[in-house]
Amino acid sequence: DQNEICADPVQEVKDFVMLEHPNYDKRLRGLFDIGLIRLNEPAKVDQNNIQTICLPFEFEKVPLQKNLLAIGWGRIEDHSRPDIPLKAKVTIQGACTDDLKRFGRLPLDDSHICTDGMTGDSCRGDSGGPLQRLQKFERENALKFVQFGIVSVGVVGRCGEKPGIYTNVYSYLRWILDHAHSNNFTK
Repeated sequence: DQNEICADPVQEVKDFVMLEHPNYDKRLRGLFDIGLIRLNEPAKVDQNNIQTICLPFEFEKVPLQKNLLAIGWGRIEDHSRPDIPLKAKVTIQGACTDDLKRFGRLPLDDSHICTDGMTGDSCRGDSGGPLQRLQKFERENALKFVQFGIVSVGVVGRCGEKPGIYTNVYSYLRWILDHAHSNNFTK
């Protein structure tokens, strides 16, 4: 039976508006690399392939030396693009190392999360995808995915063998909350 082996149908939402951070400039790779999308029609979250994700309100610090999942549609080993989004387990190293601080002219700070690149990483085309981890919420006694980061930029080299740089969602919570319901979105 085809229904048993196929994923839930894709939802294509064509009516949406976007808001990028006002300080974002693509020439300054990795700075203020965050934006919001508002759907003009609700997504059907009752399907297995559509889920919500929590913001890291209860988790000020990204879990160091823990595996998180980077998810995206980026290139794979043979430089092709996958048919389905792929997951890469990445380990957070904490403060960005001197090697990464020399990455172009990007001044790395607390608004960035750096991975060690040893266990795998995201690749070209994954930008904008989530860096997430299943976390326990004590008050609800529940496990939920929390989005700690957003795939941003990486060091030139073979994917998954070099450290990666992610936007730290926690650093932008105030901006997200201030703008999530604003009228500044554009088509």
